[in-house]
Amino acid sequence: MRAARLACLSAAVMLSACNDSASGPISMSVVGSALKMNDPSMGPVSPSAKLLLAATAQGLVSFDAVDQIQPALAERWIVTDDGLSYIFRIRESTWSDGSPVTSVDVVNSLKRSVAPGSRNPLRRLFDNVTAIIPMTGQVVEIRLRSPEANFLQLLAQPELAILRSGGGTGPYLIHSRRDGVIRLRPKPDPDAEPENAIAASDQNDIRLRAERAGLAVARFQSENSGYLVGGTFADLPIVSAARTEAARFQIDPAYGLFGMIVTEGSTRLADPDLRLALSLAIDREGLIDRFRVSRWQTAISVLPAALDSGSAPAALSALQSPLGERRARARALMQRVGGANRVTVALPDGPGARLLFASLSADWKRIGISAERALPGEPADLVLIDEVAPVSSALWYLTRLSCGMGIRCSDDLTKSLAAVVAERDFARKRQLIANLDAALAATNTYIPLALPMRWSLVGTGLTGWRASSFSSHNLQQLR
Repeated sequence: MRAARLACLSAAVMLSACNDSASGPISMSVVGSALKMNDPSMGPVSPSAKLLLAATAQGLVSFDAVDQIQPALAERWIVTDDGLSYIFRIRESTWSDGSPVTSVDVVNSLKRSVAPGSRNPLRRLFDNVTAIIPMTGQVVEIRLRSPEANFLQLLAQPELAILRSGGGTGPYLIHSRRDGVIRLRPKPDPDAEPENAIAASDQNDIRLRAERAGLAVARFQSENSGYLVGGTFADLPIVSAARTEAARFQIDPAYGLFGMIVTEGSTRLADPDLRLALSLAIDREGLIDRFRVSRWQTAISVLPAALDSGSAPAALSALQSPLGERRARARALMQRVGGANRVTVALPDGPGARLLFASLSADWKRIGISAERALPGEPADLVLIDEVAPVSSALWYLTRLSCGMGIRCSDDLTKSLAAVVAERDFARKRQLIANLDAALAATNTYIPLALPMRWSLVGTGLTGWRASSFSSHNLQQLR
């Protein structure tokens, strides 16, 4: 039975994708586990849960197809001249039970997301918020301690969806669930004229399923799906083997973190010079070449660009030397430091993770360090972090690699981060960010490898699709 199923899938993969999705319902797959609408305040959400949140539980604002901020639950807003107050006018909308959405509902949802006990993965980026206040029935004010140029980008993230009793306000409603497929239907516009209202038929529906990358690629190739999202480095060999039409294979130019963090519990890698040796030994260009994707970029710094830092990204000059010189220095460090000649590495599942481990272990073997993959749930010296930055701010990178995030850290860096958040002078803030970036780079507790890899398969009819630096794709604007 299993052999027959695999044979069918193999045959499907060999077909060319020609489902153009130009009209009628869009059938799409997201790489991942079962579709569930998780409350972000209860913990990190999966890619499939993020997609559901963005579709059925909008935030105050959202991203359009080209990463610009557009109205969502808030129909308009103003920012005071000092940049310390954001005032939102909530559009007339209803919950699933027909009751109106009020400013109190919005405030309660936001406060739950950013409360000290919340497990929302973006909670710490709200340390700059001093108050969230319902001003009238439809107006909400958010006050900041210091100006934050990219604050609206943060509010556009699915983790900041406005929820009540686990449900949201659209722009889609869950019409049905059957055989692992969720059917999304646009929420009717109560103000639209009958002849212009969104049809109650299925022409604007989206049929969404979550599944393994292999099944999703096969479904797209066999014309049973017009859109696949959520691909990562771990699945790249699958789509490469399928020989998908080049025009359908799309990569997001996403910023973020893709590298190894030294865990706070690692005793083998307590010496910063040993951590530097590991970083020096890596052939980053060779690593990327193994995946045969020309548009994937390597990285040697925490920050991918200056962003809101006062200086260029801090990268140790040693990492910019030729590979031979780097490895010679790494071997010298190993001889001087001594200590660990073995490290354990935690990676996700997937053929791409196996390729990554093969590359890293071969590089480290050249300087006398053997690498072993940790079993699921086992402690490890190094853990892969593969995350897209939700905002165009250095603060996300510095916060993500700070104390309390499972990475080896120091109290001095924590104090420096608090000073950055509290600083109100923009020029001084930029300099503090640059200083903290340099200090973090010098610890070698994060070993950068590349920018995050996020890929999609896009049918020819989805002419509204655009590559996104946040890997954010508005379902309403696919065509």
